[in-house]
Amino acid sequence: MTLMIRTGRAPALMAVAVSLLILAQPVGVPAQTIPELLTDLERSEFASEAWTTAFLSLVSMGGGTYDVGESVRRVVEEHPDQRDRIATVLIRNLEQENVKRPIPWSHSPHHELYYALMGAVGSLNDPRALPALVHMLGTGAGASRAVAAFGETAIPAVIDRLERIDSHHAVRASAAQTLSFILADRPRSGFSPERQELLIDGVLRALGDDHYHVRQMALNWLPQIPDRRVRAAVERIAREDPHAVERDGSVSYPVRDRAEKWLRGGGGHVP
Repeated sequence: MTLMIRTGRAPALMAVAVSLLILAQPVGVPAQTIPELLTDLERSEFASEAWTTAFLSLVSMGGGTYDVGESVRRVVEEHPDQRDRIATVLIRNLEQENVKRPIPWSHSPHHELYYALMGAVGSLNDPRALPALVHMLGTGAGASRAVAAFGETAIPAVIDRLERIDSHHAVRASAAQTLSFILADRPRSGFSPERQELLIDGVLRALGDDHYHVRQMALNWLPQIPDRRVRAAVERIAREDPHAVERDGSVSYPVRDRAEKWLRGGGGHVP
């Protein structure tokens, strides 16, 4: 069968499908059980033939849908007695692989599998996974979505990524995007006053970041919120953001333009 992995890495696409072949079990050979697959995932090197076969076989038990996360959720729902071990093994796999990869990365070996593993871990909504998922900020919108799904619990860790002096601008941009996602998905009851204030402070920091990409990512997904400080920061960007793009003899200011669109009520989505 063919498994479609939703990666969400390309901003112009809602998802990028990567086709991976799951080798059929030989005739007469029984399929491995979940405990056996998890043992292979624990003992095998990431992306090796044994690890890949075990991972894809586990995902296929959930139907092998377009969304790896959805497939893993189905496996957990159908086998609740295996939930904790599935989460423990997959989170550990991601933590071990994170150590080997600088963030942000591009064209890293086996990045499709790495991103698929992140999708699987993110689908579990397990608090133990949050540090490993936060580590992946800067790899694409999928990481931002996975972290934002934790809601206000994730806010301090995301703010830390935004404020760290050694954070690459792509990581800070991803953190800014994540904060906007958290704001957009906030419950009707809102967050605790402390977390709400921390969240707004983080958004203001992103809007004032030195790198234009961070400011733009914050604006691209920032929902309309009734906060005077946020509006004042966006108004300032609309007036004086310095990022200029020269093309064919003319100069444009894309971050200013995005701020103006937000002020007209166009917040919360990429134009």
